Amino acid sequence: MRSLFFLNLKSGNVKGISIYEYTAFNDRYGASDIVRSYGVQPSNNPLELSQQLAFCVSKGGKEALDKVAKIHPDFNLIKSKVKESEPEKPTHSNACGCNSFSGVDGQNAKAEVKSRLTDKTELLITGGIVLIGLAMVLKLMK
Repeated sequence: MRSLFFLNLKSGNVKGISIYEYTAFNDRYGASDIVRSYGVQPSNNPLELSQQLAFCVSKGGKEALDKVAKIHPDFNLIKSKVKESEPEKPTHSNACGCNSFSGVDGQNAKAEVKSRLTDKTELLITGGIVLIGLAMVLKLMK
């Protein structure tokens, strides 16, 4: 197996290789199958095969990139790490458009609405009494 990095010792620069190069060097049969599926005759040279893979992805888009990812030598490792880093799925529906941090879980919403309506009802009754009293005072002053 070839090294994953090319090292220029004079300048100290490290240049990583592309996913296409890594895949073409480590899974020539899989890379050849992908290239062939896009109507291209696969090369026996891994560098040329990597360029052909890149060409297929530029033409085939996400579908071709998914095919390359599936034959990537480290696919299972990458897949397991992605699963570890995925956030937990919510246990409730967000159909209302709210997020899980809204503080409303549906259980307490009814009681909250009822207490707010009670507070506002008392305010409306008090305001109504004040208005009626004010109207009576104004009528008596005429």
